[in-house]
Amino acid sequence: DSEVLAATLKERGFKAVQRLASASGHAKIFRVQESEEEGAEPYVAKVVSLISLDAKGRASAQQEVSLLKGLSAHPNLIAYRQSFMQEPGQLFIVMSLADGGDLRCAVQEGLRQRRAIPEPIVLSWVRQTLCGLQHLHGQGVVHRDLKSSNIFLCHGRQRVRIGDFGISRVLESTAFATSCVGTPAYMSPELMRNERYDYHVDMWALGCICFELCTLRLPFAATSLLELACQVMEAAPAWEHWSAFSDELRAVTAQLLMKEADMRPTAAMLLDGDLFAEGGRGAVPPPPEAWACIRPHPEGMGVL
Repeated sequence: DSEVLAATLKERGFKAVQRLASASGHAKIFRVQESEEEGAEPYVAKVVSLISLDAKGRASAQQEVSLLKGLSAHPNLIAYRQSFMQEPGQLFIVMSLADGGDLRCAVQEGLRQRRAIPEPIVLSWVRQTLCGLQHLHGQGVVHRDLKSSNIFLCHGRQRVRIGDFGISRVLESTAFATSCVGTPAYMSPELMRNERYDYHVDMWALGCICFELCTLRLPFAATSLLELACQVMEAAPAWEHWSAFSDELRAVTAQLLMKEADMRPTAAMLLDGDLFAEGGRGAVPPPPEAWACIRPHPEGMGVL
């Protein structure tokens, strides 16, 4: 199966096609280049199966991804290069490659090393994520499945790029919808209640990510989906695990984790606020010694 998919990519003119291990169950991932020359820019090709859809559903899914290419470029978003359909029902999506892993990798490394991520780095990553979200929301796009594992790192882990926006729309109509559209640990109360939603769901997810980066754990932990839903809708985050980070950052995280959607700040509001505005502490580049604590991801592949 993977050999057939790789052959399809080569037929489309891609060189140096390499299968990558994937952390997601709904897609196969390949590293590709348009040239075999040294220094050629690498891309990622994500292959999503739409076999369960009829012809109309497949066309709709392909159109949804094509619309993403119409988004204006932004330094904090993974760029979508092209997409195409190959029978029987395989959707290929080619996008830029981030080579420094993702925020989830950074959290896992912190756990292994028993060392917190320095606050200046957390602030930098969160501010860049806010910039990417402001751009997405300004163009009417809601991510809907924002999580630490699809916020990717590149340029020595100093640049953040949000990925997989729009993919959830494709998956909604497939057999993977229940498990992939909205990862439960990052789902807002309104998503848990299956209510109408807007960009506020992304702000809740960012609150979960802020909490995760600062404490190396998620704000709500449970042994079942029902228990998790109850905690998300009714319980307070596990603030007892918050100790080494500033009250300012905790206050922002608490705002993002407000149960009422319209009480959460927008990305634009936070970027204009004291912490993340130009001249604010969150807008100051982290010092070199802070970056020394964040080792490059050993596997060197980001969009997985």
